[in-house]
Amino acid sequence: MNLPPDQGRGNTAAIGLFCAALVAHVWFGCDGWSNSLIDTHPFRQTQTAMSTYWMMRDGIRLDYPTPVMGAPWSIPMEFPFYETAVAVLARNSGLPLDQAGRAVALFFFYAALPAIWLLLRRLGTPAAQRWLFLALVLTCPVYLFFSRTFLIESTAFCLSAWFLYFFHMALEPRRWVGLSAAALFGVLAGLAKVTTLAVFLAAAAACFLQILGLRRSEWKQLLARAAAAVLPGVVAVAWWVAYSDRIKRQNVFGVMLTSVEQHAWNYGPLAQRFEPAFWRQFGMQLHKAVLPAGSLFLLAGLALLFLRGSARLALALLLVALAGPLVFSNLYFVHDYYLYASGVFFLAVLALPLRDLMTQTSLAPSLRLGLVAMVLAAQAAGYVAVYYPMQVTAARQPPALARAIALATRPDDILVGFGLDWNPVLPYYSGRRAVMVPDRFIRDEPAISRVLAGLGQARVGAIVVARLGQPGPEFFTPWLLKYSMDETPLFQTGEYSVHVRKDMLPDALRALATMTFKDVWLYQGKLAKPGEQPRVLYWVNQLSDRSMFADMHPQPVKVTTPFGLGTEPRDGQKVFNANATTEIEIPAPPGARQISAGFGIHPGAYASTDGVEFEVVHVRSSGERHLLFHRWLQPGILATDRGLQACSLESAEPLDGTLLFRTLPGPDNNGAYDWSYWAKIDIH
Repeated sequence: MNLPPDQGRGNTAAIGLFCAALVAHVWFGCDGWSNSLIDTHPFRQTQTAMSTYWMMRDGIRLDYPTPVMGAPWSIPMEFPFYETAVAVLARNSGLPLDQAGRAVALFFFYAALPAIWLLLRRLGTPAAQRWLFLALVLTCPVYLFFSRTFLIESTAFCLSAWFLYFFHMALEPRRWVGLSAAALFGVLAGLAKVTTLAVFLAAAAACFLQILGLRRSEWKQLLARAAAAVLPGVVAVAWWVAYSDRIKRQNVFGVMLTSVEQHAWNYGPLAQRFEPAFWRQFGMQLHKAVLPAGSLFLLAGLALLFLRGSARLALALLLVALAGPLVFSNLYFVHDYYLYASGVFFLAVLALPLRDLMTQTSLAPSLRLGLVAMVLAAQAAGYVAVYYPMQVTAARQPPALARAIALATRPDDILVGFGLDWNPVLPYYSGRRAVMVPDRFIRDEPAISRVLAGLGQARVGAIVVARLGQPGPEFFTPWLLKYSMDETPLFQTGEYSVHVRKDMLPDALRALATMTFKDVWLYQGKLAKPGEQPRVLYWVNQLSDRSMFADMHPQPVKVTTPFGLGTEPRDGQKVFNANATTEIEIPAPPGARQISAGFGIHPGAYASTDGVEFEVVHVRSSGERHLLFHRWLQPGILATDRGLQACSLESAEPLDGTLLFRTLPGPDNNGAYDWSYWAKIDIH
């Protein structure tokens, strides 16, 4: 290929664009570095992280633990190259595990770039174009985002890239180092992730056919060397599949993860490859992860202008790129991150017009490089529009429900989950071994019984139930009773309820009492009076919407109430629903002496309630309690107790500590129809 006369300046500019892309990749990769793994594909990320966590605790071995389906705890998926590297880094550096996983993933991605550069050099690609192609890879959304996730993608990609480089070298006569290295990296890549190696094997086949066309008389030697480079990896993959299947079959639930059981999931039906819906979905995945609209249209325009005589090469690269989705159609249909393996070859197709653009001496060098820079910017813009928001808005803290489970149970307790499939998010972030009953087995009581019986002396400390799933709650009651769980959940979210053992309730409540959780509701029923409604504890500063407390000065610290938080208009102002039994805790401002508040009972309850008690209690910093106000409203008997009531207090001494605004169900402890409220609380 002829280079422009300004080769030196072109190389310098190309290296400059590469360096800019590399700096951008590092910068974006570190953004949100301390966030949790709950950004995208948390199921798969926490599964890998959970394996690594327990490898750090129990030791590194081939049958590494992933304790999410019960004993025996091993259900090995991939060979643990990545997990071992993360465990070693976390153990020796002190990095938190999530961040160690990100660091190792980025390392393997960057380690793949020299292999791509060297392979392009072997293929005769000029230096400037090599640097620009690496810049295109660095700004591609799938490599910007998934290179910093807790996944094995970059590890398998790196090993496969080095395999392809050495495979090309191995086809030369007497290149025994290349042949040995190709065989070694083929084994490593196949063990890391066979679906990634499969794409690079397609590229290796294309290289073989291209060289065979040039050296037909040497076909026997070429075929022998290619087989020697590839077959060790094939044998290694077959051995690992057989070994891991044997381990999985030892687990009642793990059988569903064996290669035979996963065949349909991995490959999909043959007809799927001919369905328009498949190609529409794959096109959306490709657009999102590899070819954002801006770069796609720009490259298409460049192709029309500059692509000359490269149709055969473009077709070969396209077939290699499509090898993954054509073989593993269902995986590519479901998961965008599988394009991590194929994306580089789609980029190679679209790099052809850029190659021709760089040779156009009729265009000014600045214009050529400017158009290339526009392509890189369009790639990065696609990432910023789709993946970057998920990356930076992921919660910094682990899920509050997982932290609550960790506090309410012992480290050696077992967590059982119904209706969550075998999702490892809660077990990983709570640091607990688990029996997460897969949806496939949710109604298979004998299978569940066998798994739980296999726990031996291990104690089931908590059971998590999906509140919106099927079968209904009555299905899970026998399991709660069998393992001495309290039928009233200790705490819950909008999706899940968590039940703990009855004998653990006092310790669990003490452990949780001083903690703040976002969107986790703590039931206080076991501390309530007999017959009283269980109550939910809300920490106000953890709520996403605090506008309902706009008429309370200062804002409450926490609210405990039986029926959730809410306001409504009443007697010309907004009132805060506080059905008995409710307690609103508000800190006393320094030097405050006066308290004013409105309160009352909703008119719809006048005829049915037996009355509600309203109290204001001063809790001093020393812990002493003083009742400042008490009123028992009986609107069914006394007309004066109807409508909005007023409370106005003045303290002789400055208030300190906190003030409790309480509604109680009356002397008979009958909470029926105690629909009460507080309005416009002011402490000054």
